[in-house]
Amino acid sequence: MTVARGPPGRPSSGLLGCWRRRPALGFGAKVGIAIALGLSFAIIWTSISPTSSSQQISTERSSFAAEVAAPPTASHNRAAAVGDSGSGGHAHRKPRPVPRSHKKRHPAPSGSHSHPHRSNVTSSPDTTAAKDDHSEPALVTDPEPKEEQGPDMEMEPEQEAELPMPELGGDNSGKAPAEEEEEKPPQLELEDEPNEVDGEEDDPEAAKRKAPSKKRKLPPLFSPGARYHWKLCGANSGYHYIPCVDFDGDGRQRHHERSCQRSPVTCLVSLPKEYKQPAPWPERKDKVWYGNVGHPRLSNYVKGHNWLNHSGEYLMFPPDEWEFKGSARHYVESIDEMAPDIDWGKNIRIILDVGCKSAGFGIALLEKDVITLSLGLTNDQTDLAQVALERGIPATVGSLGSRRLPFPSGAFDAIHCGECNIPWHSNGGKLLLEINRILRPGGYFIISSRSADLESEEGISASMTALCWNAIAYNSDDVSEAGVKIFQRPVSNEVYDLRAKKDPPFCKEEQNKASAWYTNIKHCLHKAPVGIEERGSDWPEEWPKRLESFPEWLGETETRVASDHNHWKAVVEKSYLDGLGIDWSNIRNIMDMRAVYGGFAAALASKKVWVMNVVPVHAADTLPIIYERGLIGVYHDWCEPFSTYPRSYDLLHADHLFSRLKIRCKQPVSIVVEMDRILRPGGWAIIRDKLEILDPLETILKSLHWEIVMTFRKDKEVHLLLLVIPTHDGGAPPPSAAFLSRWLEESAADFRAGALLLSGLRFAVFGVGSRSYGETFNAAARNFSRWLRALGAVEVVPLGEGDIDSGDLEAVFEEWNRRVLRVVKGEEVSYGANEKSNGLDELELEGEDWDDDDEEMVDAEVDMEDIAGKAPARRKNGNLEGVLANGVHNGVKDMVTPIIRTSLEKQGYKIIGSHSGVKICRWTKSQLRGRGGCYKHSFYGIESHRCMEATPSLACANKCVFCWRHHTNPVGKSWKWKMDDPLDIVNAAIDQHTKMVKQMKGVPGVKPEKLDEGLSPRHCALSLVGEPIMYPEINALVDELHRRHISTFLVTNAQFPEKIKALKPITQLYVSVDAATKESLKAVDRPLFSDFWERFLDSLKSLHEKDQRTVYRLTLVKGWNAEEIDAYAKLLDLGQPDFIEIKGVTYCGSSATSKLTMENVPWHSDVKEFSEVLASKSGGVYEVACEHAHSCCVLLAKVDKFKINGKWHTWIDYDRFHELVTSGKPFKSRDYMAMTPSWAVYGAEEGGFDPDQSRFKKERRHGTAALRS
Repeated sequence: MTVARGPPGRPSSGLLGCWRRRPALGFGAKVGIAIALGLSFAIIWTSISPTSSSQQISTERSSFAAEVAAPPTASHNRAAAVGDSGSGGHAHRKPRPVPRSHKKRHPAPSGSHSHPHRSNVTSSPDTTAAKDDHSEPALVTDPEPKEEQGPDMEMEPEQEAELPMPELGGDNSGKAPAEEEEEKPPQLELEDEPNEVDGEEDDPEAAKRKAPSKKRKLPPLFSPGARYHWKLCGANSGYHYIPCVDFDGDGRQRHHERSCQRSPVTCLVSLPKEYKQPAPWPERKDKVWYGNVGHPRLSNYVKGHNWLNHSGEYLMFPPDEWEFKGSARHYVESIDEMAPDIDWGKNIRIILDVGCKSAGFGIALLEKDVITLSLGLTNDQTDLAQVALERGIPATVGSLGSRRLPFPSGAFDAIHCGECNIPWHSNGGKLLLEINRILRPGGYFIISSRSADLESEEGISASMTALCWNAIAYNSDDVSEAGVKIFQRPVSNEVYDLRAKKDPPFCKEEQNKASAWYTNIKHCLHKAPVGIEERGSDWPEEWPKRLESFPEWLGETETRVASDHNHWKAVVEKSYLDGLGIDWSNIRNIMDMRAVYGGFAAALASKKVWVMNVVPVHAADTLPIIYERGLIGVYHDWCEPFSTYPRSYDLLHADHLFSRLKIRCKQPVSIVVEMDRILRPGGWAIIRDKLEILDPLETILKSLHWEIVMTFRKDKEVHLLLLVIPTHDGGAPPPSAAFLSRWLEESAADFRAGALLLSGLRFAVFGVGSRSYGETFNAAARNFSRWLRALGAVEVVPLGEGDIDSGDLEAVFEEWNRRVLRVVKGEEVSYGANEKSNGLDELELEGEDWDDDDEEMVDAEVDMEDIAGKAPARRKNGNLEGVLANGVHNGVKDMVTPIIRTSLEKQGYKIIGSHSGVKICRWTKSQLRGRGGCYKHSFYGIESHRCMEATPSLACANKCVFCWRHHTNPVGKSWKWKMDDPLDIVNAAIDQHTKMVKQMKGVPGVKPEKLDEGLSPRHCALSLVGEPIMYPEINALVDELHRRHISTFLVTNAQFPEKIKALKPITQLYVSVDAATKESLKAVDRPLFSDFWERFLDSLKSLHEKDQRTVYRLTLVKGWNAEEIDAYAKLLDLGQPDFIEIKGVTYCGSSATSKLTMENVPWHSDVKEFSEVLASKSGGVYEVACEHAHSCCVLLAKVDKFKINGKWHTWIDYDRFHELVTSGKPFKSRDYMAMTPSWAVYGAEEGGFDPDQSRFKKERRHGTAALRS
């Protein structure tokens, strides 16, 4: 990584004094250009034809004869550190030093100033090139130092070589017209010379067969030995020159459409004489330095408008003035009144402001958390978009003409055109068709103007009718004196069928609405997406949730987006914000030159900055995802200049930009020149790329007088882990390796760790044991090897196994050690027929060089089979492929696979159908014997022996550390499996439950009367394992239970708030509140959702809307969440539950996926103390009502609801509840409460134990039982 800082100014002559200008091209070279032999032929001809140094030049070279030269290799003064080919750093533009006596200053070109500016590229004379030199044709090696250039040398405006190019035209190829026939630069398609011995050069078919195998390695992107001389762009270009927009060499005229010159731009734009650093945000939005943006047309504009004024050195923007009368804030409020459904900053996040004027609209919306991208039109000679950028407002330059705008379809939530004089209805309403393409279905189009144009209004109304847009509001505001109209795009396609005239027609399938780069606008209408798998069929989540909420249409890409988000969040927080020396208070405008999923921009969302996400046109089309997340961006081809003004950005971020573009651009150095143009002096650039890119790139940046502030290099490095492990009793590792063993085992079993967690690790394991132990011989070493491979590590030497009883232990170890040493030395290791290769030459370590454009890996989201019995992964065609039984029947996946079924059945579960389960509770068995019920019996009057514990969904969205089932159940974030009928589930659950109760017959202590009652369950605890509310038919299942007079106690893990809201009345609804802060909830619950905290909070809030009994269930885990009592207290107001259950975690033994020990289990006294403090912090709203000492559980209840005349009423009148449900009328929790018996009340002598039951204790010392009444 390289971090560079640009200069605030340039000396007059730069580095010109060191070299002479190259002599004029010879006659032969000119003839070669005139007859257009082609770039590839020219390069091959150059490599095989010995010529004098003055004639040795290719067609490509002639285009840049006066731009780039490559004298002897320059020495690099940079700090090196360990790193791989993915490296980077940052650079800062700094002042360019004035040349010393050995570098003579030269007069500036005509029309230029004597203040600091850029000098331009010139070539060195007497240049020779070796026959096999593969450097860029525009870069010519200079093997000898050249004599100093004479004082008569003058800088000249940039000269263009005239190459035959295709005519500019509007086609749909997606390529720039200027490069239609140059998609593959010939200098990058180098081939070996033809073999003249065999005579195959005369056989076209033979040559064709040989060609693919004869390609040489591509040349380096930047010639390592190059030196660069720079010159200014033409004097007429001015300080605000935009290539492809302004006419070449004349900044006073502009193209109607984007039109790039034939050769890449490598001249440098001059710096305004009075340029000064912009003020920090937010000061800069109210005033900017006039010298930074001023020119005659802007000066004339200022005189006629009161929303900006020229005061001294500043251009001021009064906060209460803008293009209409009244403030922009008033204008926004008037739109609110016209269309209340427009919820700024929540539903409406991204707006395109067409025809950028004052940018006041965008500034007013900043206060509402709306990001407004101003589109400055190319015909705006006042350059108000440049003023907006200088103020720190997002803006870009484009044209409304015959081509599409560089945005994806359905990108913007709203589009605004203030003081709009654009003829939207002209040319068959083509411009409105483009607005229809880029506006999200259901999005708003807001236009306003001072004066009404009857013809335009009628034309727009007719066009809107043809598009079936709904005119939802019209208003003439007295304050602003502006007429405002608001239209809305249809959300479905049914309305189009009502059109009397099918004009415009629907677009054909081949007319791709996503194509936007050099694509003509077609006179057709794109249909709105309707399928849930289609982007745009649903409106995104409210901001800021949409930043981390990934819609279903992403499919398998969701995991990659989440991974990209987490990656850049870590990089920004741990490195960029504090580790690069950047003063972020001076950073406002940022560009990510190669955005993928917007992770970099998302990581900066909380900062006072905005990021322009640029998605290269030949990369994967991820820009729609970026807009879906509430971020902005454009498409662009970096082989061309960017459509913005010079000095637009404070920081540029380029992650592997150059290495991904090197096979496309004719002259990659032009990208660096473009970076120099669009980055303000003193701005920053963070460049992450391969070392072979960064080394010469630093030379180029230094020639531009950029300051290389910091460089971090991570060369290719193999981490090799060597383990020698003895096996102890039972196959266990030695105590010193116990922690590592446990960590590896847990990680290998945890789907979130993934099969690539240790992909950068190479290892070798040698085990020491005795074969006399049979199956456990070297078990520890074998386990280590298996777990490491499961996590993606590569075993470089096969597992070595030494037997202490064999007598050859030392010899076996020496052979293993010899192989390891050969690997370390990089030598080849021989393997037997059954041994695998070491993998060192199979996996290329690219470090940071990870790219979403490459072939995708298999989705890392958990699949149900991955939880239990995870099988090894193998690589096939670059992808990971799991070798598992998938449980798919008729194309629909079963939730419970054979592996999961076996695991759960071993734990006593009875699996129902394909996704449900039932299990008899130990408290059911206990009360069948008359030995006491569970805490629900004490708190709510449940008859434990008549309680059925079941779940309609064994899948869960969490992987809690205290999970009783040790995560052998499936997990998932949405229902994607075969679904069983709710009636079948209820019937099967009751049948299985009663069978298990019947099996208690004859068990010592079971009371016959209790057994008979137990065969008719009255309660159902929908908890057990998994997330019951995930089951799509949960309401129908609850109805069926209530129809049978079975009460319902449903427990949800607070990750599905919408399903909680949609849930029908049940007897009692629980929400698990396992932690009180985002960090601890993530650690304790280990949720699958990236927006787990927002879902958690919304779930709590949804409880407040329920009329029936609601409960917070808190599971205390010492060392994890038991110390967060203040945070818990703050959560009480969100859901205002009727009850709060506080229970100590139950230790269920060790497992591969739970790190809990007995030290994490609180005593009952700890739980009581926590409960009393929490009640006191509620301010009297809650008091401790009940306890069940045996379960280590305490109940808090609302005083105003359940404490009547000093008596607690926490129990339930179940008969009354069923009467209320049957009536179908609304009812509340007070309607079916009953008085709590005295023995269950907190502080009672019984401690919550029912005196009608017999307490049973085991005498562990003697193994005998005793009864205590």
